[in-house]
Amino acid sequence: MTTRRSGGEAGELRPRLLRLAVAARYLSMSPGKLRAKIQAGELAVIRGGDGNSPWLLDKVEIDLWIERQKQQVMP
Repeated sequence: MTTRRSGGEAGELRPRLLRLAVAARYLSMSPGKLRAKIQAGELAVIRGGDGNSPWLLDKVEIDLWIERQKQQVMP
């Protein structure tokens, strides 16, 4: 799993690639709803070359997707 430094004193590494269930929790949605968004082409995944690897989502891409979803609600 790809990681990056968090800037903490201990040099703690945080994952950049998230499995589907973890990414769904990060987005506050069900894994099924996230899977549907992936299958609709809204979010890209990374898969291993064997075709049986779990879907991994890039946290940076997830954060960019969140920014694109923001809308102003006018009264």
